[in-house]
Amino acid sequence: MWDSARGASTKDHPAPFPVELAERLIRMFSFAGDTVFDPFTGTATTQVAARQCGRSSIGAEVDFAEGPRIVADPDMSAFFDRLASCVRERNPDRFRDGPT
Repeated sequence: MWDSARGASTKDHPAPFPVELAERLIRMFSFAGDTVFDPFTGTATTQVAARQCGRSSIGAEVDFAEGPRIVADPDMSAFFDRLASCVRERNPDRFRDGPT
């Protein structure tokens, strides 16, 4: 279908795809300045493409070898700090203080 979007170099990930494919889809379905969310961020190909397309990005990944992680655009760090505070205030019984 899209011959130009072949190949990928993604550090032995089970579902690799090229940055060019992500760029094409991001440009088709979002506008400059939007935030792109990738629920299966893997090697962060979508985050790279989002940055190149002028979008912010958020990615989440559950890698059972390394544990869950969230990859966020550095420009979004203040937003996530506020969000975490709000969630903790409204759900104090779900969080522990100190190291886990």
